[in-house]
Amino acid sequence: MTRFRSVCTSTPEFRRNFDADRVAVGSSENRVVPYLQDQTRWPNLGKKPKKNWQLWCLTCETATVYSIRDTKNTDDFLRLVGDYEGFVSCDDLSTHRAGARASPGITLTGCWAHIIRRFKEVEDDFPVAREFSDLIRRLYQLDEIAQNRASRRMIRRRLAAPLLDEMYQWLTTTPVLMTTSLGGAIKHTIKIWPRLCRFVGSPDIWLDNNRTERGIRGPVLGRGNYFGCKSKRGTEVAAIVYSLLETAKLNGLNPHHYLLAVARNAVLNPGAVLLPADYQAQLDS
Repeated sequence: MTRFRSVCTSTPEFRRNFDADRVAVGSSENRVVPYLQDQTRWPNLGKKPKKNWQLWCLTCETATVYSIRDTKNTDDFLRLVGDYEGFVSCDDLSTHRAGARASPGITLTGCWAHIIRRFKEVEDDFPVAREFSDLIRRLYQLDEIAQNRASRRMIRRRLAAPLLDEMYQWLTTTPVLMTTSLGGAIKHTIKIWPRLCRFVGSPDIWLDNNRTERGIRGPVLGRGNYFGCKSKRGTEVAAIVYSLLETAKLNGLNPHHYLLAVARNAVLNPGAVLLPADYQAQLDS
């Protein structure tokens, strides 16, 4: 409890860094970068009647930001992304689809990791599903050979686009009953096919949402140790501290050392922020 009070006392200083990280998600090198988004439940330990909160997570190349909100409905989705305009990679949930319809500046992209999981799950019953899984692996292999944004753009347009044509032909010509598990996987893939193919037009769109799922892993493990929060204030503290720690890890920094550096910087330079890149520069100097 003493440690929790200490963190709460430091929250205004931490929040400035949190807000700076929040701005970093969505802008890099003067270009809009895609969001990766996911959410999971966050236990509400307050007085009954109670309803679990929802922990939302946004990730880009250099930052991971959490927000614990009352629900996972469309309104909370829109509050989370704010005035962001660009691509959002996320699960195929009605909340996300409704959010994209309500915000014309948002374009949803699909997650190939979710698709390959669906086909791998049915391979024992339908060995032919391995053919499509192998095609998805080829997509990833093409991305892995790219050396930079320019080469990724070229590879996706010249090599990935024809491969997608081959994949779509497989989906539409493989004989299978749509009522089977393989048929369900095929039907779902065709349903979100335009979203799955959007990465061809941009070297910045991720093939999957795995980075955000990895970002959520820490809070999921954490809720098993300290169970959740009793108050709204507790959710704010948890979201801010998790954001700073996960952003440090994402940038290859020691999370404990980075959090201490943020606190020291707030004491020495009131109102200032210490982004991971700035802290790394200090370590290198």
